Amino acid sequence: MVRSNISLLAALASITLVSPAFAQQSVLISDYVGQRVIRYEWPSGIVIDHFVGAGIDALGSAWGSAYGIDGNLYLASYSTNQVFKYNGITGQPLGIFVAAGVGGLTNPAGITFGPDGILYVCSYTNDLVLKYRASDGAFLGTFIAAGAGTLDGPYDIKFDGAGSVYVCSYLNDKVLKFNAATGAYISDAVIGTQGIDGPSGMVLDKTTGTMYVSSRLNDRIISRTSAGVVSILVATGVGGLNGPIGITIAPDDSLVTTAYDGRNILRFTKSGAFLGQFVGVGSGGLSNPISILFSPDAKCPADFNGDGFVTGDDFDAFSDAFAAGC
Repeated sequence: MVRSNISLLAALASITLVSPAFAQQSVLISDYVGQRVIRYEWPSGIVIDHFVGAGIDALGSAWGSAYGIDGNLYLASYSTNQVFKYNGITGQPLGIFVAAGVGGLTNPAGITFGPDGILYVCSYTNDLVLKYRASDGAFLGTFIAAGAGTLDGPYDIKFDGAGSVYVCSYLNDKVLKFNAATGAYISDAVIGTQGIDGPSGMVLDKTTGTMYVSSRLNDRIISRTSAGVVSILVATGVGGLNGPIGITIAPDDSLVTTAYDGRNILRFTKSGAFLGQFVGVGSGGLSNPISILFSPDAKCPADFNGDGFVTGDDFDAFSDAFAAGC
């Protein structure tokens, strides 16, 4: 065994990196019907585990997910009208963060932590966006009132970092723009006549300002540039796209979307070209995927100490950092 390890380190010492070090990340997918969160390796799509296991607590139907500034995972439970909290490294349940119905919470969907550190939750059935304190989940009030700007069935929410916040208004086929500080309605960002039907999830490109929106009911992805130009990026059913909900930008700058009805996870370029499946149908027990979240803590480059070589020193550095959550 000792000789084997020495041989391995010797082999590692002979390897010189000729390209930037890569980071191994994991991806968390909330599974609505499966009542759990499944973790996959990026970019392989290999199943790692059930990060949040079904039946461990009273999670119910898992919907929106977000990491808090404390590094923990927060998960909306659509069927139980609650938000749950989990250890961001281990997935261990840390209890109910927002109790059932607090502040009028009804069928929570998309959630996010705003620039102010507050948790914002889409309360789908009563058309509200509500605020909760990050430290203990205490209700801080209504951020967007029922029906503001014709809000009807809020599905997802994203801040742009420039003073505005966008909300998917699922039932009337709009993405609405609000003031990020006051919650006051500003304008319609995307409307149904521009090709969207059931906007369900969105992501904002921090570099270009482009918004990408999952259009669940007609199996499309819509884009909106920073100049407000809206177009159909991925046409109906391309790549087998079936019921897209969650969408995000991956580390390789591709778009990754959960297909609720297709029961898989698909990848596209930002120009709309299909790149293939990231996760195949039913992989890891996946039933109906909703949110998609890249883990911020699982970044372990091969060249761990950044000296341009992969050697035994990198293994030692990795071993030291592993307990901290790498």
